[in-house]
Amino acid sequence: MPDPKTAFATALTALAEEYGKQMSPARMKLWWKILGHHPMEQVSQAILAHISDPERGRFMPHPADILAHLNGNPADNAALAWAEVIRAIGAIGPYESVCFDDQQTMKAIQDMGGWIKLCKITENEAPFRQKDFESLHRAHLNTSRCIDYLPGIAERDCLSGNHPEHVPEVRRIGGGKQQGITHEPAIQIEN
Repeated sequence: MPDPKTAFATALTALAEEYGKQMSPARMKLWWKILGHHPMEQVSQAILAHISDPERGRFMPHPADILAHLNGNPADNAALAWAEVIRAIGAIGPYESVCFDDQQTMKAIQDMGGWIKLCKITENEAPFRQKDFESLHRAHLNTSRCIDYLPGIAERDCLSGNHPEHVPEVRRIGGGKQQGITHEPAIQIEN
C-alpha cells in the first residue's frame, strides 16, 4: 500500500491528465497542504464527484472545488446543524451541559447567547433564530477558536452554589468527533 503522499500525487496526476494539464511539484505541494489532512479515500471520492459533475466537472478543479465536495455546501451544512440543535433542545433541554461534535455549531450557539438562552426560544421565534444560527454557522467556517462545551442550568447552579462535585457529565451530540472535553465552560451570556 503506497504512503499517503504518493497516493495523493498519483490521484492529482491522473486528475490533471483528465483535463489535459500537468501538475507541477509546487502546485502538488500546495494541494497537499490544503487537502492532505483528509483521508485519501475521501479525497479520491471528492475528485470523482467533481469529474462527474455535469456543470463544474467540465473544468480542472481548484482545491476549493474538491473541499466543497469533501465538506459539503455551507448552507446545507448549517441547515442540517440547526435541525440537530432543535432535536437536542427537545431531547436534552437547558439543564444539561452539551457538546456538539461540530465546532461551527458550538460557536454559533455561543454567539447567540449560549445553550441555556437558546433553549428558551419559542416556536414563533424559531424561524428567526434559525436564520441567525445559519448565518453564524457559515461565518465560523474557518475560525480556529474552539469551545469545549456549552454549560447548562444544572452546572451553572452547582458551580454557583459551590457544589462542583455535583456537576453532571457533559452530553455529547453528534458523531462524537470531539475528544478530551474538560470542565472549562464557554462564556455564558444570560438575559
